[in-house]
Amino acid sequence: MGSRLGVIVKTIDGWDIRYDHWSAQTLGRDIALDGYEATLTRIRQMAPYGVDTPQEMKSAPWLEGTLFIDMTTKRIVWAEESEGCYLPRLINALIELTWPG
Repeated sequence: MGSRLGVIVKTIDGWDIRYDHWSAQTLGRDIALDGYEATLTRIRQMAPYGVDTPQEMKSAPWLEGTLFIDMTTKRIVWAEESEGCYLPRLINALIELTWPG
């Protein structure tokens, strides 16, 4: 079992692709409440996914959650399979307050 999360961060230098076995179900809440800096710190502590580009993520259908951060355009896209009782619109509104750009 688990709550598998794939994270893709796009920077001017390329891709940083990470994986965490237990984070997908709390993704929305975590990124909204933790904010930009704490989220990036947590991502850097996750295990490398083992690929160089998103196109190589062959096991992606097994993920329960995905986080895409494009640092070049300051965009964030997230999806999770959650047991939580909150609305994505609420999470997105909080992200606008806790993330730059």
